[in-house]
Amino acid sequence: MATHWPLIGALFFSLCVFVHSSALFYPKSAIDVKPGRCPKHLYGFPSRFHCNCDDDCVDDHKCCEYSCGMVCVPPAIVRLECPNTHGSVGACVEECTCDNDCGSGKKCCSNGCGHVCTTPITVKPGFCMPSLNCLGAPSCAEDGNCQGDKKCCHSLGCGMVCKEPY
Repeated sequence: MATHWPLIGALFFSLCVFVHSSALFYPKSAIDVKPGRCPKHLYGFPSRFHCNCDDDCVDDHKCCEYSCGMVCVPPAIVRLECPNTHGSVGACVEECTCDNDCGSGKKCCSNGCGHVCTTPITVKPGFCMPSLNCLGAPSCAEDGNCQGDKKCCHSLGCGMVCKEPY
């Protein structure tokens, strides 16, 4: 029996090395990553300094890298909103009362008189900086028409153009 202890010790040591190396070389599962993405710029005060992953952060906050290091901040989330209906009046029907009444990615939106299932517009995080010069011909109607992180912004004399947000 005494001759088995070195073998048992070697097996236990091997198991510990395997478990430790697995934690080092395999990334955390997608379950540990919270929805949304890190804001391009740090606004306000982080909820925590010195984080390593999203699980270190409270609520829906994410662990993001900035010049001050890794900090916990609220995520930048793409929102889907109802199109602007100011100045227009649609049919006075009540097709829906909430988004759950609509299928296939549509939202229950006011059309100026009633509520209808409507394809929402995409609103990306960030802000449009005022533009004092024309940046080209109109190229978008909403953020969803712009590639990547770009937003659809007013450009003086040119209509709406895709620009990097602030």
